[in-house]
Amino acid sequence: MTRKSFKVALHAILTAVPTVLGYVLGPLTHTINLLLSFTGLPIGVRLGFMSLVIVVILARAILGRGAALVQGVLLAITGVIFHHGESPLVRIPKDFLLGLGVEIALLRLSRPKINVKQALVASILGGILSYIPYLMFIPSSVFHLALVASILLMPSFLTSCIIGGIIAMEILKRVHTVLKGLSLV
Repeated sequence: MTRKSFKVALHAILTAVPTVLGYVLGPLTHTINLLLSFTGLPIGVRLGFMSLVIVVILARAILGRGAALVQGVLLAITGVIFHHGESPLVRIPKDFLLGLGVEIALLRLSRPKINVKQALVASILGGILSYIPYLMFIPSSVFHLALVASILLMPSFLTSCIIGGIIAMEILKRVHTVLKGLSLV
């Protein structure tokens, strides 16, 4: 019973993190992207999505198999409720596919401890899969032009995912150090 309660509590906490961070990261993202727009290059950051990547990787690393999928579903539900800037037809599959990508990337991992390379692969695969819903709603009349534009914008999206994976690993290192110091690992 205690283990199940811990899982539920951790999922709840991790699900709340992107919503809370969104109030800070949203305006920061818009400011950075405004400054980047002056370069004329199609680059930008998605700091809010980065926080989703972080919590999905943390859920999988701490709670084990299946936790990334559960976290993706929870993020989709809260995203539909709290993030009105995106259609639920995009939001729900995007967040679920992020969890699926992380779960697939870490499928062979039976123990919760992951390394930096695994976190980076998980964040990239999760990012690629979560990008699919954006491509599904491209009108067929401009599909080729929109596809090229989407592919040009994807590197900045994946950069945010990679940064999220790196931050998740740093958090996991700190958590492991604290637990080791308390003799809990």
